Amino acid sequence: MDKILFVDVIKRDASNTIFEHLGIMYLQAALQRSGYESEMISTRFDSERTLYQKVKTGTYGMVALSVMQIDAPRAIHIAQELRRRGFKGYILLGGHWATFHPEEILRNHPEVDFVLTGESDFAIVQLVEALSMGSTTRLDQVSGLGYRSDKGYRLNPHTAVPNDLNLLPFPLRNQYSDLLRQQGHALSVSGSRGCFAHCTFCDIVTFHRKIRVKPYRSRTNENICDEIEQLGVDKIEFVDDQFIDFGEAGKERAYAFADEIERRKLKITFAVLARVDTIDRDVMKRLHQVGLRHCLLGIEAISRDDLKVLGKHITPEASREAIKILDEVGVEGIISMLIVNPYSTFETVRENLEFLAEVRPYLKENKHTVSINTMKIFSGTPIHTRLAHEKRLTGNYLGFNYKRNNGYAVLVELYVDLWLNGLRLTWGHFVEWAKKGIHALKPINAMGGPPATAGQFPNTH
Repeated sequence: MDKILFVDVIKRDASNTIFEHLGIMYLQAALQRSGYESEMISTRFDSERTLYQKVKTGTYGMVALSVMQIDAPRAIHIAQELRRRGFKGYILLGGHWATFHPEEILRNHPEVDFVLTGESDFAIVQLVEALSMGSTTRLDQVSGLGYRSDKGYRLNPHTAVPNDLNLLPFPLRNQYSDLLRQQGHALSVSGSRGCFAHCTFCDIVTFHRKIRVKPYRSRTNENICDEIEQLGVDKIEFVDDQFIDFGEAGKERAYAFADEIERRKLKITFAVLARVDTIDRDVMKRLHQVGLRHCLLGIEAISRDDLKVLGKHITPEASREAIKILDEVGVEGIISMLIVNPYSTFETVRENLEFLAEVRPYLKENKHTVSINTMKIFSGTPIHTRLAHEKRLTGNYLGFNYKRNNGYAVLVELYVDLWLNGLRLTWGHFVEWAKKGIHALKPINAMGGPPATAGQFPNTH
């Protein structure tokens, strides 16, 4: 079979952080190891017109689109446009969204030939090998493949899933990696896959349960550092859903990682994602010594009612303590907040916005300091099931939404959506709006620092 063209269909907007698509790069590496050629194009960097021109002038036997649910309509549009422009090869869809909706995709979109569900590091090679033989008789042996047959729609079981991540080849870096490197951005590394938490708005756990694989798997520190050495860069962004595991085992692995960095004399700075209940002062201090500079905390909410809805199983006190610890050890804290969810009330929104004003003195004034979002509904999540049961779920597999019960939350959600799409200068303006717009808002100083004031950003170091 001719070359495969992988397409990252995410459309970059004002809220996007620049990063590599490691999922595709892992698939490309697997194909390269088996002797097959592939290329990649990302519509976060290149236009759709560039994509169509590349397909027209290239010799591709398959175009494979990696799709998250928020980009599903765009992915289908691209597939349809490829057919309209005369592409005769195979079109494949994969990713989280495809994993939850293979039957709907194949039933409603004849332009799509195959759907690969789950983690496809091995399955992509199996598929290409089957198609390279010139027939489709071996399709039933491809792990997690959805396709059409004489007997109708079929979905194969997941028989080849990477349990030992150390056995995977390192991601195949490409022209976008080179561009990011030249512009001084960090390159991405995945030290683990999955998550051990059970947040109701997230599909990670149900995704891995669906493909019957351990919900959380990690690479050895030696394997991770081998990749970092091979990259030869001084800035790394770990894309693990959770960089630090729970309990003593998580602490021991973090300490061992720091020791390995030090033993190899790697001069790097890096960023991680973590839950607030895994933030330990001594661990953070040790990681800071070997290069940790940024930590994204998935706080999501400070209201206890919201935390229960979100299934976070953390406390407001733990979130405040985590931010304080990062500040004390010199790691820049970046917080993720879901200001509005389907069960928000005036009081829960108010508590969350007050919290933003409270922590402002502990966060730097830049566009990446806080990630403010409203809840999006993803397939396979407990919140999706709950809304469907309550008959509040709207939309379909191409995009879900929900009926709003609270007018005030709707207004806040509108403001956040405008903020996310670039209609702001700094996130401080959002906080100032919150302070002025919430009835009877009072300065809060629960963390022991100075209260935030307009035009002032205290130095806490």
